[in-house]
Amino acid sequence: ICKRYRKMKVSWRDEMKCQVSTSFSTIDLTETYDMPETPQSSYGSLLDLPETPIRKTVFLVRHGEALHNIAEKSALQEALATLANRDFPNEDVKREALEIARRSALTDEGLKDAPLSAKGHEQAGITATTMSKIVDEDADLKAPEAVFVSPLQRALQTAALMFPKHNEVHVCDLLRERCTGFPCDERSEVPSLQSRKSFCHMSFDQVIQDDDDNAVCDVEQEVEDEPPIFRRFHTWPLIEEKFMLRKRTAGLGKLLQGSDADSV
Repeated sequence: ICKRYRKMKVSWRDEMKCQVSTSFSTIDLTETYDMPETPQSSYGSLLDLPETPIRKTVFLVRHGEALHNIAEKSALQEALATLANRDFPNEDVKREALEIARRSALTDEGLKDAPLSAKGHEQAGITATTMSKIVDEDADLKAPEAVFVSPLQRALQTAALMFPKHNEVHVCDLLRERCTGFPCDERSEVPSLQSRKSFCHMSFDQVIQDDDDNAVCDVEQEVEDEPPIFRRFHTWPLIEEKFMLRKRTAGLGKLLQGSDADSV
């Protein structure tokens, strides 16, 4: 969606043979996004950009391995072993059976707002070290002056490990996982997150508070001009469809525009 875009992707494997990837991108936010005007993707305020292009360096980092990822892998391995000697009419049927097994594992209530695994903690540390090295070696790159992170625990833990003393870490509902209805994608309540010592330096001013009185959402209004208000699923029990997700994440451009940081 940007007219000028430079991307460098770095991949490596640690000693545990677990692949970790980080993307480093330089984005120019120009005066238009050239997005199709459809009810699903149009967002009037998104086009209100300044005449002079804004140059931002954006580091995109995925959270480390979380406990629900382990549950998914285990369920898939078990299903593969069970289905190994079965005949399927085609690969699509087999893939569907594996997907059912994977999704079934994610219904476990014990995985609510799943935290990082031990490997996930290690991955976050490796990523922090590698990011610092790349910034040091590239004169065109700055270390992040502001950090924006999803309110889900796995993302917060990753950010806390990578930026433990950063004074511009902002927790944003805009960046959260799609509302799937699975416990692993339901965030914890804001007060419990704010009370965590490792998250105390983070700002939660861009997170919707847990207020059931404001949790009602009319599905038919999701195609109107105003962006929807998104809730974690037990107070806003609506599965987030793809067009709704596109409309929410389109706000990333506006978020970047509103930040004074040159590197995020």
